[in-house]
Amino acid sequence: MKIGHFGVEMWWNGGMAAYVRRIANAQRALGHQVIFLDRTPDPNPAAPQAEPTLCVPDDATLFAAARQAQVDILHLHSAIAQVPPPGLSIIRTPHTHQPYCPSGGRFFERHECACPRRYSLLGCLYGHFIDGCGSRHPRKLLHNFQATWGEMRVLRKVPSIAISHYVKEQMVRSGYDPALIHVLHHPGPDIPQATTTPPPDTARFLFLGRITPQKGLGWLLQALALCSQNVLLDVAGEGHKLEECRQTCAALGLNQRVTFHGWQPPERVFTLLQSCRALVFPSLWPEPFGLVALDAMAAGRAVIAGRTGGIPEIVQEGRTGLLVNPGDAPALAQAMQQLAQQHAMAVEFGRTGRQVLASQFSLEKHMQGLMSLYNIR
Repeated sequence: MKIGHFGVEMWWNGGMAAYVRRIANAQRALGHQVIFLDRTPDPNPAAPQAEPTLCVPDDATLFAAARQAQVDILHLHSAIAQVPPPGLSIIRTPHTHQPYCPSGGRFFERHECACPRRYSLLGCLYGHFIDGCGSRHPRKLLHNFQATWGEMRVLRKVPSIAISHYVKEQMVRSGYDPALIHVLHHPGPDIPQATTTPPPDTARFLFLGRITPQKGLGWLLQALALCSQNVLLDVAGEGHKLEECRQTCAALGLNQRVTFHGWQPPERVFTLLQSCRALVFPSLWPEPFGLVALDAMAAGRAVIAGRTGGIPEIVQEGRTGLLVNPGDAPALAQAMQQLAQQHAMAVEFGRTGRQVLASQFSLEKHMQGLMSLYNIR
């Protein structure tokens, strides 16, 4: 089979681009041919991770290039605005909330809570202007809505892959045909052979991610202040709320208990995971999936997370971790305190997490599902 993968900035190091490179390598290992098509040229085509890529600046060029390359399936990882022509086999994976949320976030930054609405023009305009869920700048506002309208135009006619049952539910709620939507969870990372159990003498927890309101570090710091003094926190990440969170630490008297590490490369992230009792994944917004939980499970670590979005499809409460309602600081503190006091529970959650990752979120299982979807398109 010849497979075309299309996206925007597929040369990026992380996120969607890293996922596409990973499945492309797996597809080649299975004997398939793979080509990349991108809206924007690679600024560093000599980089080690660079893929030979066709630049397709618009939908018409994309369709023509896919036909000329004689792909058997064109897998879209970014939105297009035009319905593909007859005879071109298409499948689309939305990696964000864009098909049913013009801001792409389903998050009211002003209120620091998730948006409960389904898509509607008036409701989403209200959200942008009153609830602060997206930009109110006219050009950006128009771009947001045009992106969702484009998704609606295309995804009502072609098969799509939802990365969680939550995403499928939101799509169906917004008028998409459930028969065209297939759920396929993202794969987790490869499981390292050598991992350790959490240190028994230190109750360190780890936050790993962007320091933005929706990621919930502020909520986590409020919870940490309610925990006993021997509960410590490592923070690995960058973001525009970093300085505000540092100030919150000082105001809550947490400077001696919180260590800010900044952005860390993958090998350093693994070291931090090995030194912690559990990962805390305190998202306030409905994560479409939540890959960072799988990173923790691969390292054999328990996960404490917000009960929102696709996260409960990964973190099995009472088996691989603990779930709490977003924004509930006493409940989050109680969960952290529980694992701080019960080392054996944290070890068992981590051990089970590795087993769940191997059985439910392996790359092999993902590829079996993906190739089956290519064949039934």
